[in-house]
Amino acid sequence: MEKKNKEFEEKLKQLAKSLYLPLDDEQLKELVEEYDFIEHQKQIMDKVDLSNAEFKTLSSYECSYELGKGGYNIYERFTEVANYKKNNPEHWNDEEYIIIPKVIE
Repeated sequence: MEKKNKEFEEKLKQLAKSLYLPLDDEQLKELVEEYDFIEHQKQIMDKVDLSNAEFKTLSSYECSYELGKGGYNIYERFTEVANYKKNNPEHWNDEEYIIIPKVIE
């Protein structure tokens, strides 16, 4: 895992240089951590059936309650949210936006 992160850091540095984005070590560390977090969440979401999911806008408190009552913690998959935002700007607001998979019994 450590070797994988080092390789990723190097690729990220090269990409940043090619895009003229000067990143200090702290910014790079944050970027790597964010990447790891997103990858982990994508792996979780890949196991969830979203075919009949509903989209909701919720406050932070409602978000915590809704996700917590199922005994699991699922975050939005950022690409799906970004696509929804792009395609449905009239339904977007500043509240936290999450995808809640419906539980199929």
